Amino acid sequence: VITLANPAVELRISLQGLVNVEEESKRVQKEIEKVRADVEFVNNKLSKESFIAKAPAELIAKEKTKLAEYELKLKELDATLVRLAKLK
Repeated sequence: VITLANPAVELRISLQGLVNVEEESKRVQKEIEKVRADVEFVNNKLSKESFIAKAPAELIAKEKTKLAEYELKLKELDATLVRLAKLK
């Protein structure tokens, strides 16, 4: 079930039987692996004292923003896997 919501309307559409759950799960898992690699890369960059010491503050802030976005994306992808598992 996908839920689309705005303050006035909530639309729920069942995807059971419309989506190849196994293939979609594989696709989501592959995306999770890519995003985890991105998180690791940014974490490594931000953990290096030489980067923090030399990089402009705006670049450090940009990297922290990217990290937060990647972490949010991971949570969303994990939730998608849970929803897909319920369709099996």
